[in-house]
Amino acid sequence: MQRGKLRQQRAEHVDAEPIGTGNPERPGKALLGAGDPTLNCDGLLFHPLGVGQDDLTLGGENEPVVGPLKEAVANRFLEGPEAASHGGLGKSEGARGRPQGPLARYREEQSNVTPLHSGTHTKTNEQHANSMIFKREPLAHIHVVFAEMEQSKLSTMKALILESPGDTFRVAEIPRPSPAEGEVLVRIKASGVNPLDTKIRSGNAAHARHPVPAILGIDMAGVVEAVGAGVKGLRRGDEVYGMTGGVGGVQGSLAQFASVDARLLARKPSHLSMRQAAALPLVFITAWEGLVDRVGVSAAQKVLVLGGAGGVGHVAVQIAKSFDAEVYAVDGARTADYIRSVGATPIDYASETVEDYVARYTDGKGFDVVYDTIGGPGLDTAFKAVKRFGHVVSCLGWGTHALAPLSFKAATYSGVFTLIPLLTGEGREHHGEIMAEATKLANADKLTPRLDGRVFTLDTVMDAYELIQRGGVDGKLIIDIDR
Repeated sequence: MQRGKLRQQRAEHVDAEPIGTGNPERPGKALLGAGDPTLNCDGLLFHPLGVGQDDLTLGGENEPVVGPLKEAVANRFLEGPEAASHGGLGKSEGARGRPQGPLARYREEQSNVTPLHSGTHTKTNEQHANSMIFKREPLAHIHVVFAEMEQSKLSTMKALILESPGDTFRVAEIPRPSPAEGEVLVRIKASGVNPLDTKIRSGNAAHARHPVPAILGIDMAGVVEAVGAGVKGLRRGDEVYGMTGGVGGVQGSLAQFASVDARLLARKPSHLSMRQAAALPLVFITAWEGLVDRVGVSAAQKVLVLGGAGGVGHVAVQIAKSFDAEVYAVDGARTADYIRSVGATPIDYASETVEDYVARYTDGKGFDVVYDTIGGPGLDTAFKAVKRFGHVVSCLGWGTHALAPLSFKAATYSGVFTLIPLLTGEGREHHGEIMAEATKLANADKLTPRLDGRVFTLDTVMDAYELIQRGGVDGKLIIDIDR
């Protein structure tokens, strides 16, 4: 690039110019001058293939490096205020009597590196930063050093750490994981917030077995960055989603990256955004395991979902509808329009008793399938609502209940505990298979998650958690990791 054009671009605040002419037959000087005054030395990138340059000039007498950049360059390359001449470049000693900084340490090991200017004249640090010329061999070393500096940045990530139960999250810069055999590294784009996440944070979910300090976040959607050994069917750049951690000591999704067991993942539906995809994994797997794996839901069955507009409930309604079942959903009156929009008949629990709607919709016989998503008295209601030889499923069947209403109907009860694969490692492949079914339904426009429109980031996660704990949230809350 010609000097005139280079000066013009610098005047327009171009931060850095490519080094070298790109032609190994025409070696020359590559200039890096004053750009944006906020630029610092750590932000400079040197082309790793600079084999055609004989030397490198940082700045020059007519185009000085200015402001913070000048100080950063001086500190980085002169290795301290004592290094006043080229003869001392990169060789100042620290408190332990050994050279400090990346260049100094490298030169301690590679003694054949010598500055071009090693005369007896002395320059100030400012003058030294304004005109530093290295021979071709040091230029290669500079490439290495700056590549190492950039690699250091790429080896860490931002994450939220929960130090102890009930604490607020701490933002931390921690090492980025690397995918082990059978894993993929995922750049996380969005993290879904579940009521279980808030219980884990508050210390009220011993069954999740997630010891602190920990990274929370059960659901995620993102992009594959790297693929570990033995992984088939996924490659770098694939958009994926799944229920991948946040329990059992497995890193959660409140971080920029996670190394994830590839068996837990499926390709994200093309019809859904990252935010929508991150809303699905836990609730979809829970609903699918109950209705499909346990019950074997089928066409013409009458299916009742208790809590039909909730997280698991609204997905259970859509799964049952996809199997051509006749679906009814019990919830509050304000959710009636939404329930109708996903193809179910709404039932207001405040205005109708279980006996009322069993008589109204089943002629008193009861429903073929009842999915209880609320637990407690909801499970007792399910026992009353199911028909003879019917099937009750619950994802929150943890209390003490009288089985007589169920037993006298010769009905079946099935519990769903979705965390087992993450806690034990058993059945992880099936979770990936279930997520692949979610992708099929979403791409066929038979599945759409209900989202709350508010936006949260890693810096405002506590706001989302507090909203869920207070109740009254309509739709899933999503954390945008990239914002």
